[in-house]
Amino acid sequence: MASQGELISSVRVILWIYRIIGLSRENNQSVRYRIYRWVLNIPFLFAYLFAMIISALHEENSEILWKDTIFIILTEASMFVKVVTTYCRFQDTFQLLQTSVSEEFSPRCPCEQERHRRVLRHLNGALMGYLTVSVITACSTAIHIFEGMHKLPTFSWFFGVPYGPDHGFNYLLIASYQVSGMVMHCALNVSGDIQITYLLAIAGIQLDFLKRRFEDLKEDYLVHLQRRNLIHHNRHMQLVEQFVQDIERVYSPATFTQFCVSAITICATAFRISSNAGVAIGMMMYLLSMTVEIYLPCYYGNEITRKSQRLTNALYSCEWYRFDSETRRTVKMLMIRTNKPMMLKAGRFFQYSLDTFGTTLNSAYSLFAVLQNTLVDSGKQGQP
Repeated sequence: MASQGELISSVRVILWIYRIIGLSRENNQSVRYRIYRWVLNIPFLFAYLFAMIISALHEENSEILWKDTIFIILTEASMFVKVVTTYCRFQDTFQLLQTSVSEEFSPRCPCEQERHRRVLRHLNGALMGYLTVSVITACSTAIHIFEGMHKLPTFSWFFGVPYGPDHGFNYLLIASYQVSGMVMHCALNVSGDIQITYLLAIAGIQLDFLKRRFEDLKEDYLVHLQRRNLIHHNRHMQLVEQFVQDIERVYSPATFTQFCVSAITICATAFRISSNAGVAIGMMMYLLSMTVEIYLPCYYGNEITRKSQRLTNALYSCEWYRFDSETRRTVKMLMIRTNKPMMLKAGRFFQYSLDTFGTTLNSAYSLFAVLQNTLVDSGKQGQP
């Protein structure tokens, strides 16, 4: 069993977030912790989402719905699927994290150690930055409390409780609740992104190791060494393939939901920025977080496909013609297997690739252009 201390700091942070929020489902949990889980999540997760949906249904102005509500609702829907996935598949997720730091996935030479250390250092810095910016963006919703306009930070209806200038205490209590809920949900949403990004990056590192090890087979001049190393590399490739398949199986629902809502969310956020300059800074940070949220799995999933495609050439360049007939047959079978690259799909539909990222942005821009033109046409019709 790998210890948590071997994980990068951003992953350790999200494991602590899960413990604090009550999503951790490790063995031998106490009754107190289970009670704490429900006491925390009923008001801050279920009641929060229910109030937000009812508030959206009460909204009669479609323009305000698009500018102020829809992007939050879609983000919350994506977050909820990630929470359910984390809670229901916690043991699978924890097993994947343990595999990522297991002996089988450890670097074997100084060159591999350096690459492993360098990639994870850069990845950890990017993920910590993403987490920090996202939480700061969520905290920025508290600015509504100090504006003196008695406007709630996220949604306007809260179980019929009155608020406003005549009910200042109610307003302060509800606004603080909404800000706290937004920060909690933001942390949960980003935690799911950090999990899958880290695991995809680990798979990419293992494919780099495999490429180098296949190429280094030409350095083995003894038949028994060639055969032994090839068997070991074949077993390692099977582990990596299973690792990638497990990532796809565990995170497919959450990633599918994320891809489905991202185009509309980015469009709605850009629409709000264009129509209200006063929220530009906060919404720009939110837009950046949403863009990074879909870019990370697309980039690292694309890297897995690209790196798996290089394995065939690596096998061909290992001077296989020097091997004995049995070893050559093994190399041939491996080359046939590596001819089909590893491709991850979310919901058997969206591929983890940069093409999907580009398509999502194009869809968001197209929808944004339609909304802008509709708004301009409505303004012209309203003129005498």
